[in-house]
Amino acid sequence: MEFIQHVNTRAEVIARDIPALEQNLKTEYPAAAQRYRTALSTGKTSSGETVTPEMRKSFEVALGLYQFFLSDMTSTPIVPGTLVVQDGLTLYRGERTIVIKYLGRGNTAGDLIVHLPRERIVATGDLVVHPVPFAFFSHLGDWPGTLRALKQIEDEHKKILDVSDPSITPIPPPGSLRGTGPSGRQREPAQPRRSWPRRRWAGAAAPL
Repeated sequence: MEFIQHVNTRAEVIARDIPALEQNLKTEYPAAAQRYRTALSTGKTSSGETVTPEMRKSFEVALGLYQFFLSDMTSTPIVPGTLVVQDGLTLYRGERTIVIKYLGRGNTAGDLIVHLPRERIVATGDLVVHPVPFAFFSHLGDWPGTLRALKQIEDEHKKILDVSDPSITPIPPPGSLRGTGPSGRQREPAQPRRSWPRRRWAGAAAPL
């Protein structure tokens, strides 16, 4: 089994993620779980606020998640990438071509997309998220350009596929990303997403 990562992602996993997880499992998460247990047993939060029925439901869910994570991750090793990608990698599996590309920084410094040209499908990970991008450790100044590079994949498909042909039932082109995600909700086009990081970056950079 190979774990494919961009070189930047592998470096961040080793330098940041593994030490952070070890610290969280040792101190941060047990402390957080204990705060929820105390609040549920005493009816008061650590700040003295009364736990309402709605808060109790939320705390019970959060405590369960912490307990599951602590139990599961304590025995689960983090494996840095065993096969690294700088710009791209193409795999051939039978009749299927799998193109792994690095289009630039966005959600992280090492976002990779997986493109199946024949099926006209692209998996973008957290580069495109509905309705609001997941943006921790992100690169808002670069993100719009990376999404424009993603849009070019759609443009290339338009050149080789006549979607007006009534005999063709096209799979949604990758750049538009219109389809259904894990929740069954229809994914929205990438076009509006390109403006979100640009607006956030402009707002943050303005006072500088």
